[in-house]
Amino acid sequence: MEMQAFSGTNSTPATGRNDIYKLPVEILIQIFLSAYLTSEHYTRFQLPFKLVSVTSFWRKLVLSEPRLWTYTFYGKARFEPQPTPPIQSFLFQLSQSGSRPLEIAIDLRWKKEFIDELIDAILLH
Repeated sequence: MEMQAFSGTNSTPATGRNDIYKLPVEILIQIFLSAYLTSEHYTRFQLPFKLVSVTSFWRKLVLSEPRLWTYTFYGKARFEPQPTPPIQSFLFQLSQSGSRPLEIAIDLRWKKEFIDELIDAILLH
């Protein structure tokens, strides 16, 4: 990640003062990574998508950190399997992960063509 673009601390939002906005960017990234790496499968998959919706600064930070996009989970979790895999989010994660090694979990109860679509995307990456 290019630290020049995010050096220093992030700015306090207009809505009020919050101590998390005083943290150096490097610490904030480590907090995100710690949460990401210690979460269960479905939560770990969702975490970067949730973080990008907090503030525009966090969105830029999370989108610039490929390590937050290296795990993808398409399976039952706490819900029934989805009728179709969310291929667009999968392709987005692949692009965000850069050249980092990926960890991919796929629920094999999906129809064969859905699984084939995911595998094709992986092979093109």
